[in-house]
Amino acid sequence: MRHWVVRLMLGLLVVAAPAVAQDAGRQTGTEAIHGMALKDTPPATDVLARYMKAVGGEEAIRKHKSRTAHGTFSLAAQGIEGKILLYAAVPDRYYLQIDIPGLGLTRTGYDGTVAWIDQPMMGPMLLEGESLAQMRDEADYYELIYDPSEYSTLENVGPAQIQGHDCWKIHLVRPSGFEEYEYFDQNTGLVAAREGEQESPLGTVNVLTLITRHREFDGVLYPTDMEQELMGMTQVMSFTDVTFDDVPDSVFVLPREIQALVDAEADTSGKK
Repeated sequence: MRHWVVRLMLGLLVVAAPAVAQDAGRQTGTEAIHGMALKDTPPATDVLARYMKAVGGEEAIRKHKSRTAHGTFSLAAQGIEGKILLYAAVPDRYYLQIDIPGLGLTRTGYDGTVAWIDQPMMGPMLLEGESLAQMRDEADYYELIYDPSEYSTLENVGPAQIQGHDCWKIHLVRPSGFEEYEYFDQNTGLVAAREGEQESPLGTVNVLTLITRHREFDGVLYPTDMEQELMGMTQVMSFTDVTFDDVPDSVFVLPREIQALVDAEADTSGKK
């Protein structure tokens, strides 16, 4: 669930674009991350194995095949508040929606093949190229396990400090090229922050996510409370309710307007 809301935040960029432009001069929050003197540095695989154990272990993580999560978010400076609904299921499918009173519903999803987003100000669109590749990676249902075979690079860059916490900075690269850095608390073993570039309707943006709380659901600690900072915006999110094995396959069926885009693209390809 490391990427529960990254795609959500990027969907909001279009909605909040005027406010973003006004706040563009503000710091992105990367000043919260500071380098530390090098000391004995464990391999990245050891740090990630410790994390998996800290959150509950592989058996507990693999216990369920789907989950539903409810949460809230706010963009205080822009005066925006809303509710989040997430469905995720094996094999690597998910649906995420953001309900913003007065602005409408933003939806995004991946059915295992097609990635898409539907926003009030831009309408439905298919995600392709790098955006599609990132969506595939983000849909990894068992991402808390950090299977080394699913990464082309796993490197412990060394110690770093996140808001007063001593952490290990881990460099992760997927075979798709999707790259990010994650920071793991040296004391608790839990993830404290992550940063990396994300594709969005407004282009490539750098996203910093600070994890402020983990909650336990059925024996597994999930990162549920976080702050995301990018392009001058700070979004605060909290997931308070997670249930398991209650997601029907129908949730991932493409909406009519998205299926129409898929059909139109297929027709165009067939005429070439």
